Amino acid sequence: MTKKKSSEAKSQSSASLYQSESQSTTEVTTSGYNKNRNGTQSSPNFGNPELNIQKFSLSTARIDLHGGKSEEEAKRLVITKIKNSPCVENASIFFIPGKGKNNSGTLYNRFPEWIEDKLIKNLIDDQRANGIGTYEVFIKKNGEKIYKDIPNDTLKIWRDNANQEDYKMALASICMKDKYFEAAKYYREVKSVEAKLCLGYLHSIGKLNYNTFEAEKLFKEVASEFEANKEAARIAKRNIAVIYHNQFIEKKLEANNEKLLEVLTKAKDMYKESFYLGDGQSAYNLGLLYENNYGIEEDKNEALKWFNEGANLGNLYAKAKFGLLLVDNNNKEDGDENEKRRGIGMLKDTAEKGLVMGQTFLGVIFESEQIYEKAVRYYSDAARKNFGFYSHVAQYRLKELNADDHIPDGENIEDILEIYEAELKYIYNDDEEELKIKFLSNY
Repeated sequence: MTKKKSSEAKSQSSASLYQSESQSTTEVTTSGYNKNRNGTQSSPNFGNPELNIQKFSLSTARIDLHGGKSEEEAKRLVITKIKNSPCVENASIFFIPGKGKNNSGTLYNRFPEWIEDKLIKNLIDDQRANGIGTYEVFIKKNGEKIYKDIPNDTLKIWRDNANQEDYKMALASICMKDKYFEAAKYYREVKSVEAKLCLGYLHSIGKLNYNTFEAEKLFKEVASEFEANKEAARIAKRNIAVIYHNQFIEKKLEANNEKLLEVLTKAKDMYKESFYLGDGQSAYNLGLLYENNYGIEEDKNEALKWFNEGANLGNLYAKAKFGLLLVDNNNKEDGDENEKRRGIGMLKDTAEKGLVMGQTFLGVIFESEQIYEKAVRYYSDAARKNFGFYSHVAQYRLKELNADDHIPDGENIEDILEIYEAELKYIYNDDEEELKIKFLSNY
C-alpha cells in the first residue's frame, strides 16, 4: 500500500479488518408513507405515489449476543458494531440479546442503557424497535427517520382498503418496524415478488423464526423472476451471497475444510450474478474477498478490477479502495502521474460525500508525502465524525503528528485527542498496539 515515512513495522491482521469493512448486511426494499418524496435482505420495486405509498430500502445486519458473553463483552460488541456500521442509506442492526425467563434477561434489560452511551448516541436514530428478546437500532445518516409517522386518516384509508394488494403491502411495511408476524401475514397473502423478498428478509435476519434455508428458498424464487423485476432479483442474489458468506465467516472460526471453501465459492459466484444485474455493493465485497486472502487466494489485480466495477456503479467504499490502489500502484518512479491524480480525485469525491474511509485514506497519502496541512485537514474530518475504525485511525495519526510537532499553527485538535483517549480505553482496552497493527496491515 502507500509507502509511509514511518519507522513502524508492518503486521498482518486481514481477517479482523476484512470483517470490519465487509458490508454483510441483508437488504430489503419495501413501501412506506412519505408526504412528498419516494422513500441487509432486499425486497421489490414497490410504491404508489398517488396513495402516498413510497418505496425505501433498509440494509440490516444481524448480531447475536448469545454465546456466553459477559455483560461487558456484549456491551462492547454492541458499541463496536454500531460504530462500524456501513455508511449507506437506511441502515439498521438487529441485535438479539435474548429475554430470558420471565423477562429476566440481563443483556436484554441493560441494552437500552448501552445505546445511550455517549460513544454512540450521536450515531443512532431516536426511534428503535424491540421484539421478543430483540432490539433493532437504526443508524443515523441524513437526519431523516426511516419509518415515518402516518396520519390517522391515511392509515384508516389503508385499512379500509386492505383487500387490495397495494394497501396490504403498505400495511405490511409499517408492521416491518416491530410487528413482524403481522407483516408476514400480509406478505403471504400478496404472494408477489416483492412480498417474497420481504418474507425472505424477515427470515434471514430472524425477525420471524431465524431460518436461512427458508430465506434462501424465497430469494431464489425472486431471483428466478429477474426478467419481471430486475431490481428485486439483483437484491435477492446479493442476499443469497450474504447468507453463504456469513455461513463461511461463522464456521471459519470452528474449522477450515473443503466444504467451507465451497460455501465461499458459492457466495463469490452469487455476488457476481448480482453484480451482472448492476449491484455495486456485490462488486465491492468481491474486491474484499480477493484483496484479503480470506478463503480465496489473494489476487490484487482481481481486487482492483472489482473495486473499479463497484466504483463505476456508484459504491463509495469501492471508489475509495480503487482510488487508494491507483495512488499506491503509481506512487513510484515509473508510475503514471495521471493515474495517481485520478486516484486522488476519486478519494476526494468520496471524502466530500462524507465517507470516513476516503477522508482517512487521503490523510495517509498526504502524510506520506509530508504535506501535513492537508493530512491534518482530512484526518480531522474523519476523526471528529468518530464513526468506527477509520475514525480511530485518523485520531491515532493525529496524535502521532502532534507528538512530532507536525500540526500546523492555528489548528486545535485537543477535542480529537480527548475523543481518542476515550475510544482507545473502551474499544481497544487501552491497547494502542491493537489499533497500530490493524492500521499497518491496511496501508
